[in-house]
Amino acid sequence: FSARRLTYGDIVGSDDLRGGICGLYKTMHPEEIVPTHGAAGANHHVFCSLISAGDRVVSIMPTYQQLYSIPASIGADVAIMHLKQENDYLPDLNELRALVTPETKMICINNPNNPTGALMDGALLRSVAEIAAGCGAWMLCDEAYRGLNHTQYGENFAPAMADLYEKGVSVGSFSKTFSLAGLRLGWVAAPVELIERINRRRDYNTISCGKIDDYLAALAIRSREALLRRNLKIVADNAAVLDAW
Repeated sequence: FSARRLTYGDIVGSDDLRGGICGLYKTMHPEEIVPTHGAAGANHHVFCSLISAGDRVVSIMPTYQQLYSIPASIGADVAIMHLKQENDYLPDLNELRALVTPETKMICINNPNNPTGALMDGALLRSVAEIAAGCGAWMLCDEAYRGLNHTQYGENFAPAMADLYEKGVSVGSFSKTFSLAGLRLGWVAAPVELIERINRRRDYNTISCGKIDDYLAALAIRSREALLRRNLKIVADNAAVLDAW
């Protein structure tokens, strides 16, 4: 490790890293993965590669602020669907249908939800994707906390939007599930068409992620079972303390 030269890393990410990330999905291939500077960088690349001023974007709230603020900053027509406590902070499909127009360019969701923790199951995710397919919209799902579902052991990873829909985009991160925020690494899992657009943008504002970060992230992916056991125990123990309180 100490003999590694600190040159630019693999521009689109190493084979080890992208191949390892593919193992978190059912259908993804390395050419459908691109590493970014955190999930924040991933979301930014997706919006700036797909959205222009005037485009219709439907997003939920509450959620990670990027999902509505970045398209708004670009000049998109952003429609907000407010998640409600009485619906367990899950999307109301009828309300979503009412907000989606034939010209809608993108629908944005967050699963598991940040900050509520609400988790959409596969059936609900497919229903949302069907609404997007009805108008040909892209479907962005911020999945930064995917893998930390501690209520059903053995099913910690919720279904991924990139696996469910031909224009599905999944954003992931090493910061939450893997407890490696210091690597500042995330990724986009999406159709090759979008990955190629993002890679052209990265030439101007990223070039490559850090070579050491890439190496450590690939190592973490290979050791993910041990990392997940540790982190799931932490969140489950802490949830028990919260429930008791």
